Amino acid sequence: MFVTGIDGGTPTPVSTGTGPDERNASWSPDGRRVAWIMPTSAYYAPTQPVRQYRVHWSARDAQGRWSAPTKVPFNGRILTLGWTADGASLIGIDSAWHFVAQPIAGGPARRVGDDAIIDSTMLPSGIPATSSDGRTLYFCSVCNT
Repeated sequence: MFVTGIDGGTPTPVSTGTGPDERNASWSPDGRRVAWIMPTSAYYAPTQPVRQYRVHWSARDAQGRWSAPTKVPFNGRILTLGWTADGASLIGIDSAWHFVAQPIAGGPARRVGDDAIIDSTMLPSGIPATSSDGRTLYFCSVCNT
C-alpha cells in the first residue's frame, strides 16, 4: 500500500506490499494513522464467512515516516475500517451482535451503542462512523432477507 500527495509526488510505501490484496484504506480522524484490510482465502469463498480478512494499521510520525504495519487483534464477527472519534479504535461487531470499539493497540473491545443490536439477518452496509464529539455512532444497514 502506498500514499502520495493529492497534487502528486513520489508514492511512499506504507506496508511491505507482501500481502496479495491490500485494499480499502481508511484514515484516522487526526490523519496520523491509516488502516486497511487484507482479505484471506475465506474472502473469496462463495459464502464469505466471518473473519474473512485481517485489518492492519500504520502511523505516520512528525517526519512523515511510517511505522511497520500492525495487525489489529479482534475476535468478534467483523471489524470495519470505521474509526472512533479519538482515532484509537476501530468499530466492529462482536459475537453477541453488538457494536464494539476495538483498540488498535490491543486490549479488550468496549461496547458502543448499547441499544444497537445487529441481528443475523441484518449486516452493516458501508463503514460505521462516530461523530466528531464521539457521542453518536452512524451506520446504515441492509436486510438480507
